[in-house]
Amino acid sequence: MLRLQDNNVVFNNSETIGHVKDLAYVEGGFSLTLPDGSIVFIPEEDCSPNEAEVFAAFHEYYSETGGLPPVIEAQVVTTVDSINAEVVSMIRSEYDENEEMKMLRLGILDPENAEFLAYNAYIEECREWGRQQKESYGLTT
Repeated sequence: MLRLQDNNVVFNNSETIGHVKDLAYVEGGFSLTLPDGSIVFIPEEDCSPNEAEVFAAFHEYYSETGGLPPVIEAQVVTTVDSINAEVVSMIRSEYDENEEMKMLRLGILDPENAEFLAYNAYIEECREWGRQQKESYGLTT
């Protein structure tokens, strides 16, 4: 899934594809132009709440003017809560709540269970990503 995160297009919550140069509303989502000239499309239904706000503002502008909005540099306010929400989103992309409960039960019954260990390693990767993001923005938990 493509996301708009801190003015970068990010694939599957981990791989940064590139910095956003231009944003344009097109039917059903946004067309994002990267510095190398490549264009990606993010459907509105795939947006996080923060992205949806940005999309809504652009949609309003686009509807009122009937033309493409000017080139802008998107400013996304990053908070501890937004980073925490992204960490949860990363976890949910691999484990829904029921699967997570199953993994925890497996870990309680056998802390050396291979499925539990893989789950726990992934959770720790997500948490570490969150800690690094908070640190990079000078945020504390």
